[in-house]
Amino acid sequence: MDKKINVFLGKYKFNTILGLLSIGIAFYVAMFTKTDTGYEWYFLIPGVFGFLLLIVRPLSFTDTGSIGPLILNYTMVIKYSISPLVSCLGGYHSWLGRYPGEDNINKAILITFYEMIVLFFENVYLTKKYRRKQINNVEISKPLRGRVVHCIIIVLGFAVLFAMPSAFMDYRFLFDQTDLATTIRVDFAGSGIYKTLFTFARYSLVLVIVDFFYKRNLKRDSAINIIGAFIPTLLNCLYVSNLSRIGIFAPLLSCAFLIIILFNTPKARKTILYGIGTIGLLFIIYLSFVKFFGEGRGDTSNATSWLWWGDTLNMYFTGIKETAIGIKAKSLINETYGLNRIALMFNDCFSNVSFISNLTNHDINSNKLYNIVYFGGNISVSQICPNICEGIYYFGTALSVVWPALFVYLSHLFSYKSHEKEYIDLKFIYIYSAIYCGMILMLNSAMIVCNIINISVLYAVVAFINKKVRIGVIKR
Repeated sequence: MDKKINVFLGKYKFNTILGLLSIGIAFYVAMFTKTDTGYEWYFLIPGVFGFLLLIVRPLSFTDTGSIGPLILNYTMVIKYSISPLVSCLGGYHSWLGRYPGEDNINKAILITFYEMIVLFFENVYLTKKYRRKQINNVEISKPLRGRVVHCIIIVLGFAVLFAMPSAFMDYRFLFDQTDLATTIRVDFAGSGIYKTLFTFARYSLVLVIVDFFYKRNLKRDSAINIIGAFIPTLLNCLYVSNLSRIGIFAPLLSCAFLIIILFNTPKARKTILYGIGTIGLLFIIYLSFVKFFGEGRGDTSNATSWLWWGDTLNMYFTGIKETAIGIKAKSLINETYGLNRIALMFNDCFSNVSFISNLTNHDINSNKLYNIVYFGGNISVSQICPNICEGIYYFGTALSVVWPALFVYLSHLFSYKSHEKEYIDLKFIYIYSAIYCGMILMLNSAMIVCNIINISVLYAVVAFINKKVRIGVIKR
């Protein structure tokens, strides 16, 4: 019986299961979506997505070696399959933000369909391309090239934490539930540099400890070494800015998948994956509950409401309503920038980048203007402008998908580079970048670019200096 099932499901079992599920969702959405809502054609997205999963089927939902595409694949399932179902179950109810209008919803469905088709086939092509390249390469992992600079950064970073506590007022421990209703913002001069230095110190500390246990494991393979390397990774995620789930998710995955690459045995891989899956899921569930339903945050009855979950899921995965509002915001973008879209792109990409943000205008970037339309006024900047909408602003509707497609490409490239590079710190840099690019359907360009530059690019400078300092020491 099991053999017959395996034959039916084929080589890509997850593709088959998710494809059939998506087609089933499409039928449900088509049958239970009322007319005159703007969502009449929404069923096409899960339906075609499911059909593509069944007939094309090269996407992997288990390949931990390609972390960026792996995240992308699961977020595609949530946005193009799960979200339509939950939205339909909730009657397309909107509890936050202004209704964008039926016409804009229809346009949003079309542009989302366009986005899905292009990104799916791009993802398929790049999966095949980098899978072939990876097969032909023999991966080599080497310890850190010295620890001098890393140790200096650790000392300086933690010294700043204790000397300038006001720069870290927005930071708190995971289990600290005080003042949840308020998002703390720290804007005084130099705070960004202090935070960047402390962030570097945290990652350097983790990498130095991982390096220690990796060297130890080269001499004698032991589960203790895996656990010893994973514990600092876990502890690093307990102290985050405004209890940010991305602030937990990205570092946890970055360091955990680095450990998977280094301790590359079936036993180690299984141990780490189970550890990541269990702990990471518990953290995200706990933090989501705290942020959604903690004191001053919201009604716990929403936890059982399809209406609430339908809208919430779309907010976090840039759904149809969010895209429709982005389309509606185009007129305000045009009024503000006219044809000067280079200035718009510059403001969007570099508004949170260290040393460059002072050259940007935060008050008129896409996300700011998007939120004005979203809430009907200058009330909040909490909502994320979908990348496909930013593509519309920069390049027009026909070429809008170029923008998210760029980050899909980078998610594959950086994942491949993480295997190609030999040293621990360089592997970490590329893994971190791949993870953020893989979340293209959840984050906007400002969030992705600022994390790649503030962490990966600047940390690459640290790695380079560390290499040179070590060479200097050897020569003497």
